[in-house]
Amino acid sequence: MIEIINELINIEYSGILSIIIFLLFLVLILLVMLFISSYLAAAIMLILPIALLVIMPQKSIGFLAYEQAEFLNGMVIINNLHILLFIWSTLLGIILYTEFISWYISKDNRKPEIKMKQKADDLEITTEKKPGQVNIPFKSIERLLQKFEKIIKKNK
Repeated sequence: MIEIINELINIEYSGILSIIIFLLFLVLILLVMLFISSYLAAAIMLILPIALLVIMPQKSIGFLAYEQAEFLNGMVIINNLHILLFIWSTLLGIILYTEFISWYISKDNRKPEIKMKQKADDLEITTEKKPGQVNIPFKSIERLLQKFEKIIKKNK
């Protein structure tokens, strides 16, 4: 087992191996973000590469410095570090966007006086199924869509 780990550590980096490593990193982050927590995914996304730099500095620096592409006769060089930064910025953007949208959908803009004055029928949310209607797992999105449906019915 130790020999296999030593062989994996001593592998020379290639473009295909780098792509496989980045894909595994992406899949790990996306699975954690979807099934556990987006905050944990952001922490893993930042801590994992930094921890590898501390644990294995030579191999990590060699991996991040590996040249993937060269443009304009060597004027523009794309290393694995640039790809890692691109993945970081993309995933952080996705995490922040989903957190902002979930906060915005879940907040309640109505004032307390307005809540008390509303009619009882406006407060009730009907649960009867109509043809073609699908249950949505997120209550806040479901309430939002039902409000849109009421607005559309009033305009007709």
